[in-house]
Amino acid sequence: TDNTAEQIKKTNAIYCFEKKQGYGSAMICGFKYSQSDIVITCEPDLTFSHLDIYKFLSYLNDFDCVFGTRTSKSMIGLGAKMSTYLRYGNIIVAKFLEYLFGGPSLTDVGCSYKAFKRKSIDEIKDSLSVKSSHFQPELMIKLIEKKNKIIEIPVFYLKRYGYSKITYNFYSSFRVAI
Repeated sequence: TDNTAEQIKKTNAIYCFEKKQGYGSAMICGFKYSQSDIVITCEPDLTFSHLDIYKFLSYLNDFDCVFGTRTSKSMIGLGAKMSTYLRYGNIIVAKFLEYLFGGPSLTDVGCSYKAFKRKSIDEIKDSLSVKSSHFQPELMIKLIEKKNKIIEIPVFYLKRYGYSKITYNFYSSFRVAI
């Protein structure tokens, strides 16, 4: 309903239509259609800086996967939707995931800005099952379990264009965290 399909079709990007609603469904579809050696994901709500892509690419020289984190205070822009409870909530859940699954140092489970080598995505794409908004932790867990070499790097987090359908208040954010 937001003309996304029309906007994509104006570019050279591959348009893949996923019938099942949900963030996870869309991501899994995108992984299956993608053909490049490097896969970069982020949300199109203008909360991320395109310039951070250069950092991701640099780290992919030494790592299989690069996860962005929006929890570095100095990189959270004015008006960005990263209140104290969202910031600490992400850090707490990320640390829980880090210790439970023996992952790398993690501080953000909800950041969609990530980069992967093709082999890392190919190893897990058929085992991903979460179709809704809590897709990111499953993705991270599957990549950790496959023993990928992973690093988390701070990214700029900016004011959102539009509104969040998932974390619109404390209770909706808490529900996603649980």
